[in-house]
Amino acid sequence: YDPGRAGANSQLGTNSTAANAIQLSGNARLRGDAVAGPRSDVSTAISVTGSAVIEGRKRSAYRAKTLPAVTIPRGLPNRGHLVVNGTVREFAQGTYLFSSITVRNGGTLRFRGTSTVYVTGDVVVQSRGHMKPTNDRPTSLTVLVRGERLFRVEENGSASRQARFFGALYGPDSEIRLQGRGEVFGSSVGKTGQLEDTAKVHFDEALRASRRNGPLSSTTTLDPAEDTWREIVPAPSG
Repeated sequence: YDPGRAGANSQLGTNSTAANAIQLSGNARLRGDAVAGPRSDVSTAISVTGSAVIEGRKRSAYRAKTLPAVTIPRGLPNRGHLVVNGTVREFAQGTYLFSSITVRNGGTLRFRGTSTVYVTGDVVVQSRGHMKPTNDRPTSLTVLVRGERLFRVEENGSASRQARFFGALYGPDSEIRLQGRGEVFGSSVGKTGQLEDTAKVHFDEALRASRRNGPLSSTTTLDPAEDTWREIVPAPSG
């Protein structure tokens, strides 16, 4: 992945029509469109301040996007609270369930092949932690978070350090929080979203095709006929 060759095909969307439903500030840059809720006034629903830039259009969606709740497969064993602290932990290709996941202090959590991970608690990647598939392709890892939880990628160390997540995250009731130099390579779907400092989301366009047959196929695949969005981080409605 070369950030210098990034396209302008990403989309940031929300179902909300409230004022400042989407806010970009500081040095934030959106390489694509900002999409507010149906029949919204984009002049008030989408706010751009400071040196922030939207390279695409400001527009409203044709209709609200339905985000189904996460359903965990019956009989899937719960592996409990997973903490990877300064070490490397690797799992074979498969489907997993955890109570929570924490990766920190230079630790790396890797999944082989194409894997799906269900989580009933928070997912935190921080302090040079990495969570990813072994091939570094976001299409190979899907993380589904059930309930009102927190997904956080945070890096507040030196400028040469990053906390990173590679994959497709889906948590329709969760808060997504990227802080410091935290980075997401893939996509993220949540109830609320917050990007601070120089945190980044790099949308992987290969997810468009892979989602058609994956666990997110009915929730996040772009439907060109309906002009809905590929990547959604809804803002609070109140």
